[in-house]
Amino acid sequence: MKSSSQPSRQAGAGHSRARLLAVAIIVASLGTLSATAEPPATFSTPTGRVEGSTTIRGSEAANNAVVYLVPGAARGPLSAEPPRRDGPYHMDQHRLQFDPHVLVVPAGATVEFLNSDQVLHNIFAPPLDTEGFDLGTWPQSETRRHTFPEPGVNVLLCNVHPDMEAFIIVVPTRYYALTDEDGSFSIDDAPPGRYTLFAWHERCDPYEMAIEIGDGTNEVSVVLSLVGGRERY
Repeated sequence: MKSSSQPSRQAGAGHSRARLLAVAIIVASLGTLSATAEPPATFSTPTGRVEGSTTIRGSEAANNAVVYLVPGAARGPLSAEPPRRDGPYHMDQHRLQFDPHVLVVPAGATVEFLNSDQVLHNIFAPPLDTEGFDLGTWPQSETRRHTFPEPGVNVLLCNVHPDMEAFIIVVPTRYYALTDEDGSFSIDDAPPGRYTLFAWHERCDPYEMAIEIGDGTNEVSVVLSLVGGRERY
């Protein structure tokens, strides 16, 4: 009996070694494939950057001008992408002045209004280009909030200090900028295509220009016209 079972055990061991060798070869081949395989291809959506300068005709650089892009033709369809509302957005009352003097936000954004002075302040916006609002009067270190649902120009005033004035410009797009002291601006991440460029400045006529944005950097020049030296709301 012993002599008849010995060959069977040897045969079984041989089959086991063969199976283990086959598995080792498969694992090794998989490792070689994974080491030599190329990484999966990645694709990025092309975007354009708009850089430009803004000046007032016959005058100086237009600082604190709002420049924004609306996809499509003038007064045409807006972007299918919702405006960004990354905020938070702040307007301070400090040394009897609004700070900043001009704030640009996308439609739907909420702005926080802080009173940093040791006196009472009020904020209201008359119904000129928008419905207007009145946040009441509050003391130092307190904050009030207001949400701006619709695009338009909001003129901020204080009924306690009539010399105070500022502007909140609500735009219907995520592609916007506020010009620097030298009138320069840049708008990033705009998909290539046709746009209308709009510009607003408190002393100038509204401005619009059709542009086509390509992948990479696109340079533009915006020249605004004064409105007889008076403020334009």
